Amino acid sequence: MKSHTLLAVTIVAGTFISATLARSAPSSTRVSIIDFAFDPAAQTITAGQSITWQNEGQEPHNVVDSSGAWESPALSSGQSYTFVFATPGTYTYYCTIHSGMLGTITVAEAQPQPPAKVYIAEIQR
Repeated sequence: MKSHTLLAVTIVAGTFISATLARSAPSSTRVSIIDFAFDPAAQTITAGQSITWQNEGQEPHNVVDSSGAWESPALSSGQSYTFVFATPGTYTYYCTIHSGMLGTITVAEAQPQPPAKVYIAEIQR
């Protein structure tokens, strides 16, 4: 009888841990750099998430925050750069190599997640 109880607790605990990890794992959003534009040029994410810029064109590009929060190196075709946004706000960025390439990231405050409910039941035979 005790082995059945342990099995039920293990299944419930495993489900709880998996759900908690899925909720707390930061996610990444991708921005393509194609020819002489960021695609999409505007993104909205939540604090703690990241943006990955991927150069999919033939020309080198970089990504520079207008307030100096980050600056990527020059990215050749196929290279990428990732930045994690910890602070809510609006970030304008551009490519210093090619004038006119502009983008905006809006970072919203992360909403607290409700606590997961754990039910432990004893299985009897």
